[in-house]
Amino acid sequence: MGGGLTALAGLLLVTVSHAGKKTTQAVTVDAAQRYASGSLASARATADTTQYIGCLILSSGTTSCQARNAAGTAASCSTTDAGFRAAAQSINGDSRILFNWDSSGNCTSLTVENYSLWAPKVP
Repeated sequence: MGGGLTALAGLLLVTVSHAGKKTTQAVTVDAAQRYASGSLASARATADTTQYIGCLILSSGTTSCQARNAAGTAASCSTTDAGFRAAAQSINGDSRILFNWDSSGNCTSLTVENYSLWAPKVP
């Protein structure tokens, strides 16, 4: 019976050491399709000094989002839409976001993902 408990304990240790899916996502900017996406934590942890992504909420009621990928392609948009602002308020340092804009540079949609699978930020 002692051998069975040892084997069971070994299985439990293996399960714990592999628990939890973790992934990263570099910043993507597609000017033709007018979208940008990426994980804030992945952008911060990247070895390059180029990538960034995020949104700014101003007291004036304007919300703007900006992104730049590793190749240096940048995008930004802004809006005064209250729903967009509410979504932007849920962004944290470990969020993955995706935003879209129209041909005039107005933000049209914002998706905020706060899932455990997105790797946390590091300095």
